[in-house]
Amino acid sequence: MKLLIVILGPFMLLVATAVVSSAQAPVQNIAFPTTAGTCTSTFGVACNGSNTPFFADRPDFSCATAPSSVNITMCVSGQAVEFFNSTTGAMVGSSTALRNWVTANLGATAVAGAEPHVVFDPFINPSGKPAGAFIFVCSCAHIGGASQGNPIVGVTTSADPTGKWNSRQLSSTTYGDMTLFVSFSANGMYVMGVDPTSVPNYVDIMWAWGTPAQANLSSSLAAPDVVFDKTSSPPPSYFATPVLDYTAGKSTSTPDVFVSNCDGIALACQGAPRLVTLTFNEVTWTSGTTASLAKYQVNTGNYYGGAANLGVQPGNYRLRDAESHFPGYGVELSNKHVYTSAPTGKQGNDYNGFKAYDIDLSNPSHPTIKTTFTVGGETKFDAVFPATVADSAGNVFWVFSESSATTFVNPAVMVLANGTKFLQGPFLLNSPTASGTIATAGADCSVRTNCVGFAPPGSPAQVGVVVSGSFTGTLQFEDSKGSSIAATPAGGGATTTNAASAGAWTLPTAGLAGVRVRASALSSGKPAINLQAVAGSVYPWCRTTNPPAFQGNFSSAQIDPSNGNNVWVYGVAAFSNVKCQWTTEAVQFTWR
Repeated sequence: MKLLIVILGPFMLLVATAVVSSAQAPVQNIAFPTTAGTCTSTFGVACNGSNTPFFADRPDFSCATAPSSVNITMCVSGQAVEFFNSTTGAMVGSSTALRNWVTANLGATAVAGAEPHVVFDPFINPSGKPAGAFIFVCSCAHIGGASQGNPIVGVTTSADPTGKWNSRQLSSTTYGDMTLFVSFSANGMYVMGVDPTSVPNYVDIMWAWGTPAQANLSSSLAAPDVVFDKTSSPPPSYFATPVLDYTAGKSTSTPDVFVSNCDGIALACQGAPRLVTLTFNEVTWTSGTTASLAKYQVNTGNYYGGAANLGVQPGNYRLRDAESHFPGYGVELSNKHVYTSAPTGKQGNDYNGFKAYDIDLSNPSHPTIKTTFTVGGETKFDAVFPATVADSAGNVFWVFSESSATTFVNPAVMVLANGTKFLQGPFLLNSPTASGTIATAGADCSVRTNCVGFAPPGSPAQVGVVVSGSFTGTLQFEDSKGSSIAATPAGGGATTTNAASAGAWTLPTAGLAGVRVRASALSSGKPAINLQAVAGSVYPWCRTTNPPAFQGNFSSAQIDPSNGNNVWVYGVAAFSNVKCQWTTEAVQFTWR
């Protein structure tokens, strides 16, 4: 069970006014690779195609960024913990195995790497300079007691994640694959996950800290004020994902919201075809230390077709997207509208997609769907593992992983600009592209139609090449000066410097000014060339599977803590050449 983690910005009121943005792509401000670990001798695991470092065959990672005065981005995965300069992308210190980091910083003994997540909560330590703190969760360690993966929470003592941490074990009776994640608002902080003891009808368990405790978590990580579990009436829904609200001074009578599309069906949620019902779990604080839980439902009228189809990539190398069946994080704006999503699951043999929702929650007990958008699916593209984020101007972004027959996996965004009623996009993040058709052959590119060239900015680590169409001839893979480049087939295999038929390859391009595809011979046909920059750095997991698991390769996102007009997205940049490798990146953009 995996989920994409999304973190929003902290300090500004998210507003919804009648300002209309014109159609445009997001403006990219910063981008850098996040290595998120490596299977080298650093962790004692060889990249031999069979080993699985600590957790699984996927990054399963998330990141969070501190205010600009701290200027640190923290990334965690099932394998490693790393810190980066948020401006330059340079690693701060060195990569540390998750097991070692948990022991050294949280005083816990790590026993498994079950889905660690990190967020930045701006409501902790409100008088701090700067305010806010990082929160880390995993069901991966124990503080004393039995050797098992108990739920652990850690909170920094300041806004600097490289500094000291407080920690607490939340339970010794619920443990294992809990898929923990974090929510927060001005009214409280929450840690929640699946309760493995609630079989056969799984529900969540939720630990909650009211405003007084939340404000002081950086100095004292006290026991939670309230716990909602299988004994509560009602119990939390299975996989109730947070809807984050950053309204400063939020009324204590206004509930914090968590959305589930799996209430009452538990493990059947992944495979059971059905009409989608969204269940709103609403926590209302009756004092600083007491709260109540209520649940309300809305029928979407949309159909979930069962576990997702295999995802599509160039070269027809498939990905297992089966666990893309949860809503992902949502966001609530000051207009009392909730923006969330629900995957559509299998729809015939089409691409996978999801529904994006604008839901009026001005009457908390009567959620009303105002608008439904369709993203991906059908014959368009794969859009999987969605989540929602908004900036301080009230623009709403659905972030997800996109891929297709011509697009390598990449984080992408759809935009609902404030004051509009339609989605714009999709926009690939930090993935410049180029395309063209080759109609002639030659020894160089002096004749324009001999070549398709690409000079991506930022010297990406790789460039993906997709050749389509029927032709008779030979295509050469070269740098901008005409030197050969050894390309690797998208699904792995022997490198080659040329191609005589359609297919997909990636080119190692770090340090190169540009690349090109040139026809050295062409007697018939006009091959179409698509090139896509791959910005991330290689993240090698070492268990080869076919098709490879894409579960856990989710984006996370947040508003920049120092400028609410900027949004950070942390995602999988592209599927690498080797089936057990992935690439990851951090991108900051602005919607102007």
